[in-house]
Amino acid sequence: GTWNYMAPEMIFQGSYDERVDVYALGLILYFMLELKTPEDRKIDFQQCPAAAMDLINKMIDNDPAKRITLDEALRHPFLQHHHK
Repeated sequence: GTWNYMAPEMIFQGSYDERVDVYALGLILYFMLELKTPEDRKIDFQQCPAAAMDLINKMIDNDPAKRITLDEALRHPFLQHHHK
């Protein structure tokens, strides 16, 4: 994976599962909504809608055990609202 999108467990623990993809997708979603690049890693949610902020926070939780799954993310109100 690309360094800027790597979940913490990939960098620090060495063992990981599919939740690292959710982390990367959360960052990509943030960068798309905020029109920022991965190099500007300081996340500022002032421009994000509240539902998007909630989803992104759940996707980029540093604890993989607490991180939202892809199925949960797809059922999140932010994506459901924009997928109708």
